[in-house]
Amino acid sequence: MLLDPYYRTLKGFEVSIEKEWVSFGHQFDKRNGNFIDESHEKDERSPIFIQFLDCVYQLCVQYPTIFQFNTKLLRFLAENLYSCKYGTFVLNNEFSRSIEKTKSVDGIVSIWSYINDHCAEFLNPFYCPNPRRLEPSYNESQLKFWEDHFMAW
Repeated sequence: MLLDPYYRTLKGFEVSIEKEWVSFGHQFDKRNGNFIDESHEKDERSPIFIQFLDCVYQLCVQYPTIFQFNTKLLRFLAENLYSCKYGTFVLNNEFSRSIEKTKSVDGIVSIWSYINDHCAEFLNPFYCPNPRRLEPSYNESQLKFWEDHFMAW
């Protein structure tokens, strides 16, 4: 995302999450704690994916015209990480998701189906593609509180 402008597009961001999080085997079930039972350790819960989304939010704030998607997309992903409405962030790996998909009458719906069908909601009207490498500021004064997410409830 910092080096390759493709990952700053809606499609590129989708590919990045699917590749680096979903397909790579991030254990959403363990980290989110959506389906806690005796086999889950409470100390394995961790908001790692939310932290990633917060980092992307910081980039969107620092570079408001370089991302094709808006922060509403980040909020939508964060909300649905815990809603279990979509199968994208459920269970711990592709194998488990494929087993559940065969058990389910309607199949597991991907969050990307909704996003791609409603992409106008998630597009940044000020988007201006820029091939340059991003060099974000890590200065505390430049970081912004992600109010839309952390103050939503």
